[in-house]
Amino acid sequence: MICVSLLEKQKHILLEALGKIDFAEIRLEALNLSLEEVRDIFSKHKTFVATMRPGNHSDAERIATLTAAIEAGADYVDVEIGSPTDYKKEIVEAAHKANCQVIVSYHNYEETPSRKELDAIVDECFANGATIAKIACQTNSPQDATRILSLL
Repeated sequence: MICVSLLEKQKHILLEALGKIDFAEIRLEALNLSLEEVRDIFSKHKTFVATMRPGNHSDAERIATLTAAIEAGADYVDVEIGSPTDYKKEIVEAAHKANCQVIVSYHNYEETPSRKELDAIVDECFANGATIAKIACQTNSPQDATRILSLL
């Protein structure tokens, strides 16, 4: 199964795209949706990942939005490993109550850490409540790609 990541600023374009795919990561930070609109989107009976990266919204806004998505039926929620502990805890607890899978993600846009560091990151993801650890790194060589694949 392939998951399509959608970072769309216009609601009508997002909804049109969602009508054509079965598994999508919905990047909520790009949209200015009400909580009711979030609930409506995630109440559809498809497989959706709720993601709201930091930057444009406060942690309180992100918690409210992701919790609305979780309670409406999101199958997965993605939380960044570097998020504040209280933020992660609140999202993870809401997800576990709703039988929503928790993805704790690590992003490194410059390099791929060593295997030892990657193993520690994966362990930290699970220690933070993940049911799935997501590692997204810049690969600058075939060895970097091999190191990422070796995590499987």
